[in-house]
Amino acid sequence: MKKTHCTCKDCTCDPCDCTSAKQCSENIHCSSTWCNWKTNILTFCMIFIVIVWVLFSFRGTLFPKTENITETTSQIQETPQEAMMREHCKMMPEMQWCEKYANTPATDITKKSLNELILVDDQTTTDVQPTEIVDLKDGDSYDLTIQKVRKVINGKTFIMLSYNGSIPGPTFRAPKGATIKFRVRNTVKELATTIHPHGVRLNYLYDGVPRDQGGAQDPIKIGDVYEQIITFPDTGVMWYHPHTRDDFEQELGEYGVFQIYDPAETQTVDSESIVVLDDILIENGRIPPFEQDTVNYTLMGRYGNTMFVNGSTNFTLTIKQGEVKRLYLVNTANARPFDFSIPGVKMKLVGGDVGYYENEKWINHLVISPAERYIVDIMSEKSGTFPIQSIGGGKIISLGMLTVTPSTETSKYRTDFESLKTHDILGNLKYMLSSYQTKSPDKSLKITMTMAGMDWMGDMSSMNHDMWWMGMGGMMHMENENPDGIEWEDTMTMMNKNSTNKTVKWILRDEETGKEGMDINWSFKKGSLVKIHLTNDADAMHPMQHPFHMHGQRFLVLNQNGTVNTNLVWKDTVLVPADQYVDILVDMSNPGNWMAHCHIVEHLFAGMMFGYRVE
Repeated sequence: MKKTHCTCKDCTCDPCDCTSAKQCSENIHCSSTWCNWKTNILTFCMIFIVIVWVLFSFRGTLFPKTENITETTSQIQETPQEAMMREHCKMMPEMQWCEKYANTPATDITKKSLNELILVDDQTTTDVQPTEIVDLKDGDSYDLTIQKVRKVINGKTFIMLSYNGSIPGPTFRAPKGATIKFRVRNTVKELATTIHPHGVRLNYLYDGVPRDQGGAQDPIKIGDVYEQIITFPDTGVMWYHPHTRDDFEQELGEYGVFQIYDPAETQTVDSESIVVLDDILIENGRIPPFEQDTVNYTLMGRYGNTMFVNGSTNFTLTIKQGEVKRLYLVNTANARPFDFSIPGVKMKLVGGDVGYYENEKWINHLVISPAERYIVDIMSEKSGTFPIQSIGGGKIISLGMLTVTPSTETSKYRTDFESLKTHDILGNLKYMLSSYQTKSPDKSLKITMTMAGMDWMGDMSSMNHDMWWMGMGGMMHMENENPDGIEWEDTMTMMNKNSTNKTVKWILRDEETGKEGMDINWSFKKGSLVKIHLTNDADAMHPMQHPFHMHGQRFLVLNQNGTVNTNLVWKDTVLVPADQYVDILVDMSNPGNWMAHCHIVEHLFAGMMFGYRVE
């Protein structure tokens, strides 16, 4: 029986090259009918795509529309595709095909922004107060109130949000192992919120994640009081913030710090200070609006242009000459990373998110991504004033000033400061680490992005995809010019401002299953150690850094883009720069339903989150 056509499985000749087919063995023949049919199908598909492209590109010329001058925008019934195009054209108005949307609104201008709805000066609004340091012990209760405040920034008064009337909210100091009951009361109209104790391995029922994000809590409405019970099993510097509209609430001042210490630990410094780094975006004397139903600035996140340290635009810190000061650094910004530096002052890295480093070391500067925390000790041999700066990307941003007053006293902790101590943070785990370094990952996540709604162009339309890429995607896709893979500033201001969670889709993708975002539903056994490989896609439409955060657990960074980490610290947030990868080893010790996400909060709402379970 002769075969009707030749396949690559049968021989090496081209199955649709009838001339080549004759060179195969005699019992294999290529059917010219088959070749012609296949060729015709391919030709037809190409012609069809070209026709669709021509009709779409020149539809205004070929099919002019007769307009009714009495018709209003609100009367036009848009298709979902047109609505999506309108959103994309708001983001990039110069893009091809956007002429028809140039003079029509992309959002419902009749609906008030959150600024207009919530940030109103009324009888519940008070003047902002200094941040209080509150010492708590096991079994204590404490009242925490969410309220509006008036805050003066560079001579202008703004209505902002706060915990207990201060920005940052109270700093809570508590011993390791303490259980505290917080009675959280909401006094803000039109705001339903939660509080997430970031970095705390607590009972998942009190993690502050709302149900629509896979959590267990109903948001706290105005007038409601919620009892949140928090146990602190680890030492370190943690913080608290909302987990509802974080982009709005956190930007407007809802954040505070937990400082958890070991009572048995010997003191090694003269004094301690909390240093909370933040920024806020102010344009033309106002805070750009937050919409009710959409989250904006989703391309890069909302980078601020006004720096805050401990809520102040004029931060000062004073120490004595030779004094050893411990700083607990926290980055609460929506999107901005800081490269913290105090030129002329000796600085030692001591700890990270959840406790001490294995080995202390001398540093000149320190990159701190959103949600990360670090512990550093400083000392100056000389008196004088020293600038506190962020120096990322070669640009110096002033954060404040350190004043060192003259003193002839010698600190009794100088010897401690001058020595680089080691800390046993791993116990028996240190004997197994080498095997995990070489072990294949248990899970792999790819970090990438696309434009929301691109699927309406059709799976087969590679030509349409290329046209879109040249129109909008190509304008967005630029190589990260910083060798460290970090966007230190908003480099795409117009597009970022007009991007929303309707136009930009940030993705965490399980590389084994292909599932994305909240479709990922990992499950692990309590007590397991899980190696996760995080890859930041260099081919994403807009490659940039992402701080990856896991709720409820702690992890070690094993490898950073091929460099084995030889100085470990327990963390809950890690920065993954553009076009790089990170391997982490997660201690799945805390049972419950948890979430993981990017801590550029606008990216979270643009899809960059998923849930997992430990049981």
